[in-house]
Amino acid sequence: MASRKRSIVWLHFTKVDKDTAICNICKAKCKTGSGNTSNLRKHLVKHKIHLRAEECTVFTSPAATETSRLTPFTLAQNTSLTRQRVEECHRAVTKGLVRGMLPFSTVEAPWFREMIGTLNPKYHPPSRDLLSNTLIPSWYTIEKENLKGELRGVDHVAVTADGWSSLAQDHYLTVTAHYIVEAESFIPTGPAIAEEIDSILEEFEVRSKVVAITVDNAANMDVAVRRMQVMKMGCFAHTLNVAAQKLYSVKAVASWSARIRDVVVWLRKATLAKPVLKEKQRLLGLPEHALILDVRTRWNSLFLMVERFMEQYPAIQAAAMDLRLKRAMDRDRVERVSDDDIKKCEDFIDTMSVFYHSTLCVSSDKNATAGQILPILEKLKEKLKVEEDDSSFKRAIKEKVWTDLSSRYTRFLEEATALDPRFKVKVQDEAVWTRLEEEAVSLATSGQRGGVAQDDRGDQQHQEEEEEDWPAEDMDAAAPPPPPPTHKKKLSALGELFREEDQALLQTVAADHDVSGPSILEKVQNEVQVYRSFPAVLTSVNPILWWWQKRDQMPILSKLAHKYLCVQASSTPSERVFSTAGDTVSVERARLLPERVDMLVFLKKNYTTMIQVLYRNIESMLKINGGLSGPFEVQRGVRQGCSLSGMLYSLAIEPLLHNIRKKLSGVVFPGGNGCFKISAYADDVVVFIKNQRDVSIMEDIINNFSVVSSARVNWAKSEALSVKV
Repeated sequence: MASRKRSIVWLHFTKVDKDTAICNICKAKCKTGSGNTSNLRKHLVKHKIHLRAEECTVFTSPAATETSRLTPFTLAQNTSLTRQRVEECHRAVTKGLVRGMLPFSTVEAPWFREMIGTLNPKYHPPSRDLLSNTLIPSWYTIEKENLKGELRGVDHVAVTADGWSSLAQDHYLTVTAHYIVEAESFIPTGPAIAEEIDSILEEFEVRSKVVAITVDNAANMDVAVRRMQVMKMGCFAHTLNVAAQKLYSVKAVASWSARIRDVVVWLRKATLAKPVLKEKQRLLGLPEHALILDVRTRWNSLFLMVERFMEQYPAIQAAAMDLRLKRAMDRDRVERVSDDDIKKCEDFIDTMSVFYHSTLCVSSDKNATAGQILPILEKLKEKLKVEEDDSSFKRAIKEKVWTDLSSRYTRFLEEATALDPRFKVKVQDEAVWTRLEEEAVSLATSGQRGGVAQDDRGDQQHQEEEEEDWPAEDMDAAAPPPPPPTHKKKLSALGELFREEDQALLQTVAADHDVSGPSILEKVQNEVQVYRSFPAVLTSVNPILWWWQKRDQMPILSKLAHKYLCVQASSTPSERVFSTAGDTVSVERARLLPERVDMLVFLKKNYTTMIQVLYRNIESMLKINGGLSGPFEVQRGVRQGCSLSGMLYSLAIEPLLHNIRKKLSGVVFPGGNGCFKISAYADDVVVFIKNQRDVSIMEDIINNFSVVSSARVNWAKSEALSVKV
């Protein structure tokens, strides 16, 4: 007689008697009820252990990367679906819901069941419970381990963090990691945020690798970073926004912008004004752009509103004189905008355009931005310098913005700027280069340290937080944490006994090293000299790629550069995650559990990144006349042997297939069930056509798709088969 399979739940519990078990994690006693394990499973959920996810094989089976060949003809031959095919379909449904950010209830919607039944009557999609409690957690666990594996291979990590509250008033904290590869119920207080960030970093095994954290200027984030004893990088984009928002307190700006805003509001809301404005835009040859209304919390919107207003001002004037807009009160809004107001618009755009582009520059998470802060501030200082011929309006703007901005930054990241090949010539202070040499020596001799350049920074004082809408305005660009305590390594008994001999041996080795070659300090000084001798590069050059190409010439300095250049000047990467989270926790799904939101957002954000990792630094060779060419980089197409190539191709060709399914009439076969329009497997496509009209439609669809995708049909390998139906 076969023995009964023991439940996996007993890996986490110790049985006391037939009705009681003790949790191996928290030592709590749980009732089992005659051997039933339901209570034990529920208890493990408190520890974030989902047993059904551990038992799930949908995302771990060997066939997870295979695609079954299924056509309308082979479908009819199968009496039932194999387990492999069912798991493959479960994967497709789960990934589709995650990528589309659809609610779990979709799988139980009648239209979804009908669609699945049409595609494959023998397949039954997963239930809402199976999807939520098994499939999603299983996929999340696998992708999480994949990311942890990638993070183990990096030397330095910088993080950004930001908080967000959903419609259900659940608080979420996102921590995004930035690193350079060679070859994410909670009360948002400072201590709680510090503990949560530490927990996330420990979970992904990168806590000891963090060199800096970029956060906004909220007081709780400031407290959290100080408790973590990690170098703080104040969000520079947020600082620019706060400084520029001071413009609203200037009376001249407030009254002038109000008149512009009145016109914009009228033309955006009035039913007849919109078509009239579009008509005038076409007549005047202006871009048919909609007017932009500013939002008080984002100063960029004020700049964009004024810029768009000036672009469309001729069309706005023409629309105001149109007799179809009969309400004099509305037309007066345009007339109240004087020539002096137009001159102020020009002055505002001229002065604040550098602010706008600076904000865009530091908000990118695709490039290293820490080294850009000092050059940007110098550019802002130069642009905001008051000139003799400045109007009173322009002078007021410059003085208000620069006074606020200059008071916020007391220390810049000189080291990050020096290690950015685009801006290194701007660093003339030899003390900065000396600090870099010392840190490079430390990095080469003792390995990774806990933070970036913690040397003499006594001039950085923590200013008191002002009691206003934007707290924690100290904004030290690189406020250093207290130095961590040093611990001497305890010697073993044998080491203690032979301490003198070991010290003598170390001195001998050091002396031999000095004789045989240059010291670490000399190597670092030589690398710094070589680096400074290189000419400056264009700002369009990627600094990380530049250092990668020079890594053999400057191996020590290149590692130090990676440590600095992964630090972000803005926390906007974390803020962007909440645009996805906002889609996830919509009104329809406000009751989603926070841990489910966690999994969905994580999978959504990391899926594309993981595909990029598969296609990073891919090389290939051509076989010509029996010999192989030199390796060259593959810049388009799929990688040979890529397990995702079939799926990626399917995604790329889907717009073509969708249009064919939508527009062609198709063919109904005698005795068949439904209308056949197209059958596709990988790059083999069969189209079913029964009249000349469909031929013309298909030709137009293919031509349009070819223009958009640059793909071409290989007509030499295509055949037309006439079938009598």
